[in-house]
Amino acid sequence: MAFEDIEIRSGCETDGGWYELQYMSEYAQQGVYRLVVLGADGIDYGGAYAPNALPFRVSGLVDQAYTVTVQERDLGGTITRQAFTAVAPIECGVVTCTIALSALIAHAPTTPGGSDGYLTFTLSGIQTTAAATQVYEQPSGDPVGAAAAHANGTWNTVGLPAGSFILYANENLDVGGTGIVCTLNQPFTIPEAAPTTGCMDEYADNYVPGATSDTTPTSCTYTPRWRSAWQPMAVQVAAVPGQQQAFIEAELFIGFRPGHPLSTVRPYGDPVLLQATVGPQGYAIFRLGWFLRPELGAPDGSGGRRLDLNSPGAYGIDLYVGYELRRTTGELLEHGYAINAAVPDEQVQFDNASVLSPFAQRPLWPGFETYLVVQSALAVGGFGSLASETAQNLDPVVVLPCPLNPLPVAWLAPGGGYGYWVFSGKPAVSDEVEDGQFFNEASTGEKRYSERGASRTAITASSGPFAGEALLAGLRTLARSPQVWYQPVLDGPWVPVTLDSGSFAAGRLGVRRKEISITFTEAAPAFSQGQ
Repeated sequence: MAFEDIEIRSGCETDGGWYELQYMSEYAQQGVYRLVVLGADGIDYGGAYAPNALPFRVSGLVDQAYTVTVQERDLGGTITRQAFTAVAPIECGVVTCTIALSALIAHAPTTPGGSDGYLTFTLSGIQTTAAATQVYEQPSGDPVGAAAAHANGTWNTVGLPAGSFILYANENLDVGGTGIVCTLNQPFTIPEAAPTTGCMDEYADNYVPGATSDTTPTSCTYTPRWRSAWQPMAVQVAAVPGQQQAFIEAELFIGFRPGHPLSTVRPYGDPVLLQATVGPQGYAIFRLGWFLRPELGAPDGSGGRRLDLNSPGAYGIDLYVGYELRRTTGELLEHGYAINAAVPDEQVQFDNASVLSPFAQRPLWPGFETYLVVQSALAVGGFGSLASETAQNLDPVVVLPCPLNPLPVAWLAPGGGYGYWVFSGKPAVSDEVEDGQFFNEASTGEKRYSERGASRTAITASSGPFAGEALLAGLRTLARSPQVWYQPVLDGPWVPVTLDSGSFAAGRLGVRRKEISITFTEAAPAFSQGQ
C-alpha cells in the first residue's frame, strides 16, 4: 500500500477548526491508521486509530499552527510507517482559553505592619511561552510591585503587606491575527501578622523588634551603657545581607535624647554623617571617640568646649554626653554615654550609685565639702546620669586630720570624675620666669627687654602624712591626670596648673607612713609690663 492515496482536508465549524483523514488503500483492512495533529502548544489533538479506510475527523481545534502527520501500525500495535503531510494553521476565529490559577497560599508578614508577606500560586493551561501577572491593591486598584512573566508552574509574589489584593493574569493568544487575550482575576487576602508581645522600646536591653503589645507593667529592662571617650569607641556594624556594600553610612547624634533630665539643656543637634568601609568579613568599624571627645566640657565661648572645674556643670553635664548611632535608614545601632575617661570600657560600666573617684576609700577632711561624682540609672527609660555628693554621704570614707595650711588640689581621674586631696604644710611659692627678648640700646649700650618672658606662679606642696595603700593608689593618679587644678583661696575659684616634670616619690614599700610632695605651676602666665 502507498501513502500517496492519503487525502487530508480541513475546515471550520462553530466550535473550531477540523482536519479529516481519508485513506483509499485497497489494503485498508490490513492496517490501522491515525491522524496526528500536533499543535504549536505541544498538545496532540489527533484522533483514535481507525481500523479501516473510512474517513475520520479531528475537530474543535483552536486557532494556531498545527503539524499534521499520518501514522500506520499493524494489527499487533507496532507503528510501521509515518508520513509527514503538512504544517498549516487553523484560522477559524475560535480560541479556547485554558489558563488557570490554583493552589493560592497567602503568607502573613513576619511582623505587624511589615511588608514581607507573599502569595504562593500555581499557573496552568498557558498555551504560549508565558502569561503576564500583576498584583493590585484593593479597593484602590493601585499596582503593587512590577509586572512579571510566568510560565506554567508554582510562583511567589513577594513584598506584600497585610490587606486585600487581586492577582491578575493574562495570556495573548494572538494566533493568525485573532487578537484573542485570555485573562483572569483572582482575589486574595494577606493576613495580619500574629501579634508579638514584648518590650517595644528600642533603647531597652530586651527590645523586641515588631512587638505590638507589652505586659503591664512593661517588661523593658535597661542598663545604661558607658564608654570612655578617650578610647576609640569602636562600633562594629554588619553589612545588609544580600547586598553588595562597599561602605556603610550612619548618623551620629550627640547630646541627650528626649526624656533624659538634661535633654532640655543639651538636646540632640544635627547628626554627624559617618561613612566606614566594609571589610572582607562583611563588617564596617565606626570609631566614635574622635567625634565625642571634643563634645566634653563646658562651652569656652569660641564654639569649642574645655573642662573647667569652676563651671556649674563640672560635676555633671561637663563630664559626659549622650550619643546614638543609627543607619541612615533609621535602625538604631548603639546608644549610650561617653564619659571623660581614659580607661578601657570594661572599667566604666558603672552600677547604680557607683562613685567616680580614684580612691577606693574616699578621703575626708573635716570642714571641707569634698564633692565626688556618682552615677545614677533612672528606672524609667533607662537614662544614665551623673550627680554630686559630699563624702559624708558616701561609704567607705577615711577621715584625715585637717592640715594647718590647707591647699585643696583636684584632678581629672583616669576613670572619670575627680580626685581630691587637701595638701598641707607651708607651700613654697615662687615665680617661674621664661626667657625674654633683649636688645642693646644704641645710645647707652644698656641691655633692655624688647619682649618680656612670661612669669608663672610655681608652688611646692606636701600631701601630709597618711597610711594605706588604697589612698596611695588614688593619689598616684594625680601624676597621670591630663588636667589638674588647685584652690589658692579657700572657697575661691579653681586655678588650672601643670605638674612639673620629674620624679613623683610615692612612698616606700613596707613603710606604713607615707607622704609625698608635688611641684606645680599655674597654667596662665602672670601679667608682664613692657617698656
